[in-house]
Amino acid sequence: MDELDLAILRAVQKEFPLVPRPYEALGSMLGVSAGEVFDRVSALRRFGVIRRIGPLFQSKKLGFRSFLVAARVAPDAVEPVAQLLDRRADVTHNYLRDGRFNVWFAVVLPGASHVRELERILGDVRALPGVAEVRSFASRKVFKLDASFDVAGESPSPAHGKGGRGKGDRSLLCAAPFRAYRQKAPVPFSAPVPFSGSMDETDRRIVAGLADGLPDSPTPWEDAAGSLGIARDELMGRLEAMRRSGVLRGVRAVLDQRKLGLDANVLVAWVVPEERTDEVGKLFSLRREVSHCVLRDRAEDWPYTLYTMIHARTSAEAASAVRELARTGGVADYVTLATLRELKKTPPRYC
Repeated sequence: MDELDLAILRAVQKEFPLVPRPYEALGSMLGVSAGEVFDRVSALRRFGVIRRIGPLFQSKKLGFRSFLVAARVAPDAVEPVAQLLDRRADVTHNYLRDGRFNVWFAVVLPGASHVRELERILGDVRALPGVAEVRSFASRKVFKLDASFDVAGESPSPAHGKGGRGKGDRSLLCAAPFRAYRQKAPVPFSAPVPFSGSMDETDRRIVAGLADGLPDSPTPWEDAAGSLGIARDELMGRLEAMRRSGVLRGVRAVLDQRKLGLDANVLVAWVVPEERTDEVGKLFSLRREVSHCVLRDRAEDWPYTLYTMIHARTSAEAASAVRELARTGGVADYVTLATLRELKKTPPRYC
């Protein structure tokens, strides 16, 4: 990847323009043509550097609840558990980690039926041979949810992830001259449809229909609207209204951090006194290495309540970041759970 590819990634992981011609807006920001930006974004998607581009919604405002689940699973039972969770659309993430609990997965469930559905999922997992313990931790407060990564400096090749680390192959994604990265944000779409705070049928269809993101097209908003059976301006207006109401967190690219050389990914669970959770949660959220910082319920035999996700290039860098958080936060009791393998990562299904 060259500097223009990195500049594109920096831009789209922060905000993909909600404007009629998004690639023209990005090209204006970057000082290149719309066609150049689209070609490079399309290539970055094909190589898996960009996993998805599309709307990100607030689960709670849509009436959904999220849970983190931990299971202690025998090594030869990990695959059957992963296969079970793969079949469930409400399980969005699943990781193999080190530690007492080695399988950790995220569940997003409708609020009206979350107790019943969660118990069904936990029961199905417990019933599998080789599963010794299962614990669930409901989300109480989100301090940070921002999976945008540092893409500055030398990056590995887009093919990185299943082989060795390299210096990056500029020929993979084109090598057109890059003129200048100009920080000039696109003008937001200015004709929102009034949003009352309650979802109508069209809103629900939009949220469900865009779960997998926008199409890989030079005209993504127009094509997405066509697949939903509505006009482009209505789609964009409804999304802008959802953004203003807080239902829509933003429209962004989700990147695969491993393709950026961030191979050390660590979940850290902290024991923080209740009266210090706001202070420590806000402090931890200031760190760029931290993508997630969430306060959760504790279990009787698992006293940890504050969870942070840390991304770094090496295990040593990750360990250093954890020590710095412990020092600045004044928290001595914590456990680190290094990610050994990504078993599943899909967007939530709000339907």
